[in-house]
Amino acid sequence: MVTYEKLWNARDIMNDLAVTKLPPRLSLKLARSLRVYFDALNDLDEVRKGLLRNYAKLDKNGKPTFETKGDKEGQPKWKDQEGFKRDMREALDTESEINFSPLKLKHFPKPVEFTPIEALSLAEAGIVESEPEA
Repeated sequence: MVTYEKLWNARDIMNDLAVTKLPPRLSLKLARSLRVYFDALNDLDEVRKGLLRNYAKLDKNGKPTFETKGDKEGQPKWKDQEGFKRDMREALDTESEINFSPLKLKHFPKPVEFTPIEALSLAEAGIVESEPEA
């Protein structure tokens, strides 16, 4: 079991891995893991969107409104930011029943490298299993 927060923290490196050329066997294993992983993240995103509808100010169409900075969308305009933070924290702390076998770091080809924080994020999310150096 892994929390949704740990899954969320691995999203950038998972997006990078999704477009990395790997040996066929590893690619297939990773593809199965990516499918399960992104399904779990989509569940979390649906919860986040629902919380935004509950705690952000809504426009006349019932959609959350956001601060704008130039042409970029910023933070939501809040009616209850603390409520959103509390409920989002509860969602992030929830354990996911995500189920896949972790990949072993030693099976990744040498050109694929991870920063320490990327390797930690992948290990904490249960996506890779690190092995102690011999």
